[in-house]
Amino acid sequence: MMSESRRTVALFQGCTSPGDVNHSLRVMKEQIKRAAAAGASLLVFPELFLHEYLSYLSKTARLGPEVKKAAEKRDGTCFQELSKAARENRIAVCYGYAEMDDTSGKLVYYNSAQFIDANGVSLSNYRKAHLWEAEESAIFQPGDKLCVFDWDGLTVGLAICYDIDFPEFIRSLVLKGARLIVVPTALEAVFQMTPRVVVPTRAIENGVHVLYANYAATCAATSSAAATSDTAAGSNYTSSGYLGMSCSADPLGKDIMSAGTEEALLLATVELLQPRKGHATAHAPEYYVRLSHRRPELYQECTLPRPK
Repeated sequence: MMSESRRTVALFQGCTSPGDVNHSLRVMKEQIKRAAAAGASLLVFPELFLHEYLSYLSKTARLGPEVKKAAEKRDGTCFQELSKAARENRIAVCYGYAEMDDTSGKLVYYNSAQFIDANGVSLSNYRKAHLWEAEESAIFQPGDKLCVFDWDGLTVGLAICYDIDFPEFIRSLVLKGARLIVVPTALEAVFQMTPRVVVPTRAIENGVHVLYANYAATCAATSSAAATSDTAAGSNYTSSGYLGMSCSADPLGKDIMSAGTEEALLLATVELLQPRKGHATAHAPEYYVRLSHRRPELYQECTLPRPK
């Protein structure tokens, strides 16, 4: 009573060079080819990977000028190149970037993630709803829409980093039909509990797969990588400030694939099930029972405006 789809999905945990979009594109195209050659149907990159997240947060005085220089429209040059790479390699790609939008008559910037299918078509462009503290709020506007869409017969929901800390946000994606939650992130080293506890918890409580792609914690200290004063003498690696620990959890919270701290291309073949309404899945037979047992009239505070 359900459509079943076994798909190989991939997460890239890596590094890029702050302020060097061309380097980011080279890395992304290389990983797209690698993932496609390994049989993956989807490759997920970290949050703001085109523009390297910490390069914004570490240079507060330059945030505005950096964003204005690097950000692009959702159908901009970088999108066109990544669309071509996805099409040529027959693989879907989800990536984070700084989005510029002027449809309102003024320039606005968003922390966004775009999902491109294997035909090179953008299926969705999500704007991060929950911005992290003053650093992100000083740069970006928060998104105001949930992002749920069809990808080859499977309903997908997008979230970015901090969004996953809000149970009601992920549950809302699931109530709109999402069976796979894709999360580009830029998680710093102090937040180890997020991949260890939060990611599998969101998978269990909603009966879904969660893909969570972070930056590597250690990066090759090459001329194009972000070599810093943290590089140990004689070492080939440098600390990025990120946690690493990219992962994927299935509907039972089982760790399907996970990374350590170094650069990695993770691949796993998973059974992604799109159940028909009213029927359970093989992995989470209690899933629809849980939804039918919900008492939303008791949870109304969850949707009230936040205290000022």
